[in-house]
Parts: sequence; structure tokens; C-alpha cells
Amino acid sequence: IYFVKANKPLRNRDGFNDGCRNTLEELLQQLVESGKEPAQNPSSSSTSTDMKVLFGCICKELQSEKALLVFDHIENLEQADDLQEFPMFLLHLFHETKSVKVLLTGCRSLGIPSLSGEIEYSLSLGPLIFENTMHLFAHHCPHLQHTAEARHTFLEHLLFMAPDSDYLQAELLPCDAGINERTKTIFKFAGDGIPARIKQMASN
Repeated sequence: IYFVKANKPLRNRDGFNDGCRNTLEELLQQLVESGKEPAQNPSSSSTSTDMKVLFGCICKELQSEKALLVFDHIENLEQADDLQEFPMFLLHLFHETKSVKVLLTGCRSLGIPSLSGEIEYSLSLGPLIFENTMHLFAHHCPHLQHTAEARHTFLEHLLFMAPDSDYLQAELLPCDAGINERTKTIFKFAGDGIPARIKQMASN
């Protein structure tokens, strides 16, 4: 499994917002670190020819591999000047490999029904339960990242130690019957169980 977070595009020295290139270069770096030396070394320029070289390097190393590529927060590529290159990469990947699957996470689907015979399947995920919401919040909150003990104390207090709380609250969703006012308030403060909002609220 290769996990790559699609970071927001950065402007290069030519004034070009590289998003797809940066994401694919991170994937290539993971392939190198796993012991797969790239067949070619693509340059840092932004021409379509160089992108094809990058596509070729990745596909060559994955050609005989059984692998899952996970691209997280794919919506971050929407502002990239090379956005159109990502579907082209997927097309090349599916054409050149036989046992590679791709999982994209984001706010929207890719919106392309089929690429080289591979069909896009979209799955909409609901909010997290209270316990998982607070675990994710604690993981991303800078004030709780110093020690595991601090996170444990924080979670114990929120989930189980309040007078009006019980163990059943930990398993509830924001809209479930039986949720008490304290849990509702914490849910709202922590992003209502939506992972992207949880991360944003924890970082603020």
C-alpha cells in the first residue's frame, strides 16, 4: 500500500502551480524508498513530455506489482495548473499495470466514468461516532501531541468521566436519539463527526 496526500499546489520558479507533479513525485519517492530504483530521473520542469517520463517511471516500477495506491484529499489538486494530468496518469497506470488498484479520498468524486476499462465507484461516508471523533481530534490537536498520556487523559475525561455521560455516548452519531446536550456541544465544537472538519477544528 502506498499512501500519498495530495497537497495544495505550490508555484514553481516558472510561475506554474504544480499539484499533480508534486503528488506523483512523492509517490515515486516512496517507490524508491521501498527499494525500487526508478528507471529514469524526471527533471523538475513542468512540460508534458517530462510528465510522461514521470508516468513511465511509476508505471514501470508497478508493472508487475500487486499494490493499492491511496491518494488522500484529492480535491487539493483542483487549483493546480496541471490538474488535467492526474486523469492522464490514471489512464496510463491502468493501461500499463494489471494488479494496481487506486483509492481516492476527497469531497467529490473524480467524475470520470471509465478509464482504460476501469470504472469509478463512489462511496459517500457519514460522520464518525463520538469516540472516533474525539480520537481523531486529539490526534490532530497541537496541544495534545506532546505525550500519549495527555491524549489519554483528554479522551477519558471527554468520553467517560463527565457526570452526565456514560459509555453509550461514545457509540453515538451526531443525529442519534439518546445523545445528550453535552455530547452535542462537543460534537459541534469538534466538527460534527466529519473528518475534514474535525482536522480543521483541531488545528485552529
